[in-house]
Amino acid sequence: MAVIHPRGERGAAIFVVVLVITMLTTVGLFAAHSAALVDTATGNARQAAQSQALAVYATQLAATELGRGRAELISQRMALRSERCLGNIQNSTVALPCYKLLQTDLQGFVQTETASALNVLEAQQAATAGSLGPPHGEAGKTTGVEGNLLVEFLDGFQAPPPAGENMGGTSPYVTLRFTVASSAQVRPILNDTPSSDWCVSGPVSTTTTLQTVRAYVNVPGVSRQ
Repeated sequence: MAVIHPRGERGAAIFVVVLVITMLTTVGLFAAHSAALVDTATGNARQAAQSQALAVYATQLAATELGRGRAELISQRMALRSERCLGNIQNSTVALPCYKLLQTDLQGFVQTETASALNVLEAQQAATAGSLGPPHGEAGKTTGVEGNLLVEFLDGFQAPPPAGENMGGTSPYVTLRFTVASSAQVRPILNDTPSSDWCVSGPVSTTTTLQTVRAYVNVPGVSRQ
């Protein structure tokens, strides 16, 4: 009896094995890529939420400054039209009224009012979360994420007085309304070196790391000019 060896089927078997390995490799690469995208999206969502919260925080600091008797001074500085603000639509010939406060300015206000060394934002440390957390766990290094704030006063005009206040125009005080645009950014610290710029360009500055909040702040009891 003649024995027939399936030599012709060996190539087919090898092809099937290679095909299965290729498919499994493709599935594994796709799963790894999907996991990386999920991690990136989660990190972006976290930074966006933190930036949004910081922008609201900056608005509250701005409202506090206006309510501490500085509304008239800020209004006067806006009238100088000596600054360019991102929240205004600017052109080459007209400077619109605005006034801006950087994080260093807000830091100074906080320390002056509290008479202490409190910071607007506390940095992450190896064992402490700081303002943006969690602890980064790397002793002796400045790493993790950092945040920065910018407040712009874009409009200042006389608003209707609060209910019950003299409407006849004889009061020596008026109510001013300010448009406050507060911008914030949370971004990773690169090369163990924090940045003092409120907005950093480059790979750390994505769309989600920048958030802006606009609010109207009414300040009653401002002396008439």
